[in-house]
Amino acid sequence: MSVDNGQKIRTGQLITVKGGIFKQMWQKPHAAEADFVLSAEATDSASITTVSTMDEAMDFARNVTVTPGGTTADVKAGVVTVVGTDIHDNVISEEITIIANQSTTSTGSYAFKTVTSVSFIAQDDDGATYDVGIGDKLGLEKKLQLNTIGGNAGVATGTTVSNHTREGTAPTVTVDTQSLEKNTVNFNTALAATKTFLVYMITEDPSDPVQSEI
Repeated sequence: MSVDNGQKIRTGQLITVKGGIFKQMWQKPHAAEADFVLSAEATDSASITTVSTMDEAMDFARNVTVTPGGTTADVKAGVVTVVGTDIHDNVISEEITIIANQSTTSTGSYAFKTVTSVSFIAQDDDGATYDVGIGDKLGLEKKLQLNTIGGNAGVATGTTVSNHTREGTAPTVTVDTQSLEKNTVNFNTALAATKTFLVYMITEDPSDPVQSEI
């Protein structure tokens, strides 16, 4: 197709994409909670502490948080390693960075459907404890090339919360074409077990490797 705009000829190509609108819903997601997965987990200074029994199972694929506690002067700089599965049951792991003597929360980016183990490096002394919780980032079922989720009340596609009332503020969407667990949505409205959350996203043809987003 060629277009003459009076200055130059511009030539473009029309590409047919066998795509569609994909709907994903989260019914009654648990609110973010700092100690949902592990609460005040003890560590020591002699060896790595690995925990494989969690306090609660994940309700949806979502990110995890890590908060040092106890005697925070004993917290050593390093990483907390979280192992589990993504929304499609593939094994994933994430290293969440902790600084020396930290007392604030570190927020993970990956969406875990399950958490099977959490490992803490040997600490500076035995008084450091850790909470591991769940955050507000929910895992998407598609690997997106760009943010195709509608953002506000003025668009035909978008996000809805609580009895299908459209949000007026766009959610924060993170996309990644290689790693499914890095594709997340963070709604403007806080997650709560009294609400239903919904997104519509434009997806491409999964049967074509060039266009595939799953």
